[in-house]
Amino acid sequence: MTLWVKVQQLNSEVMRQLQMSIYGVHFPIEVRHFFASWIENQPWSEIDECNEEHEAYAMRLRDMLISMIDEKAQELSSEDMFLAKFNLQEAAQQFREMYRDNPMSLVRVLKNCLATEQRYVSEMEMGHGNVPELQQ
Repeated sequence: MTLWVKVQQLNSEVMRQLQMSIYGVHFPIEVRHFFASWIENQPWSEIDECNEEHEAYAMRLRDMLISMIDEKAQELSSEDMFLAKFNLQEAAQQFREMYRDNPMSLVRVLKNCLATEQRYVSEMEMGHGNVPELQQ
């Protein structure tokens, strides 16, 4: 079972907290949802944000993600998925602007999202009722 499938099984209060803390302008939840498999299959943890040699790889991942977002937005029917289409178009534009000069920032955001999701899922799987502290 993928991490994203497990995240979707979290209770609504935890999902609300995740939505408010790790998703948003820097990483819209629609992007996480539509590209969950691709995101989880990338070697984010192997990218050292302090290593300039890794920046070219981060740029390729950024460009691939933006391209996939653009393609998905084009695929969505404007009648059935107007809001998702609009949000994806906005996300692609925001990613172009926010991460154009700093693709490592996107790597940091994704690492944080995945690590936070994993902490919450681990808490759920261990049966603990307490919610881990969110890192900003």
